[in-house]
Amino acid sequence: MWFFEKVDKKPLLSWDHEVSHTFSTAGKHDISVTAISVIGQEKGLTTVRLSFDLLLDKENDNTKAWRKFFSQRLQATLSQSLNIHGNRLEVVVLRGLPTECDVSITPAPTNTSLTRAEIVTRLKGLVADGAVAIQLNKDATFRVTHVEVLPDRGNTD
Repeated sequence: MWFFEKVDKKPLLSWDHEVSHTFSTAGKHDISVTAISVIGQEKGLTTVRLSFDLLLDKENDNTKAWRKFFSQRLQATLSQSLNIHGNRLEVVVLRGLPTECDVSITPAPTNTSLTRAEIVTRLKGLVADGAVAIQLNKDATFRVTHVEVLPDRGNTD
């Protein structure tokens, strides 16, 4: 929740990692943020950090719009490459350079679905083979170059 200007005004509720606000009067203003981490509270997530070709950094203008665009492209690419439903993946493009993304993998919805460990193993193999590439436009394709499993994220199924 983001609180701007007067305390008696309703807060801005948002799932976005950033918001913008224009104050109606000049001067000193107080801003307060109440944040929760829903992802961190969900049991059984495995999160991996992905790194990319350094040439991708030239495309990354570090805006919210670009991060959203790239996260959608990456989620679609990973879903297709791993042959899993996209709703099992939560992709967050980190701010700044070099371009990195955290991908959280949810538990298997059925006993016949791939486990999180199987997905990570498959992803590492595809990346090692250079087989995970995100196409941003007809002339720009960038490979995932590294996969790191982040600690303390429930790495067992």
